[in-house]
Amino acid sequence: MANCTTLPMSSARATDEDILKIIEYFKSNIPMGSPYRLMQFAFFMEKLIEKEINFFKIYFACESLDEIKQRYFERIFHCSIFIGFYGSAEAGVFACQSPKYSATKPFLYPKELIHIEIINSKIIVTNLIRNEIT
Repeated sequence: MANCTTLPMSSARATDEDILKIIEYFKSNIPMGSPYRLMQFAFFMEKLIEKEINFFKIYFACESLDEIKQRYFERIFHCSIFIGFYGSAEAGVFACQSPKYSATKPFLYPKELIHIEIINSKIIVTNLIRNEIT
């Protein structure tokens, strides 16, 4: 089991204290969220001297994760593997960044699962799997 817990995007509904309780209860080892939300939680954890979290890796989306944030997450969460995802509600996750490129813009995608074109600055995604299922 991956023990992956998604960190809510909005702190209005789930406080950092709530998220910490969820992580401790489920023994989560991979948080998922936007770098902004993950950073907010890291600031909270840094203030808790008596608590320490060790994550195996961090999954992120919505924005890039620059090297400054990565170094901060390494210090706070004792984690050095960061994987970015790119997708949509219609197509699902269709690209990801390898840990080597997580602070840059290149995304990798499986060409046998998805066809991607950029036309007039718009990303056009064709899910090749859905055609096979129907």
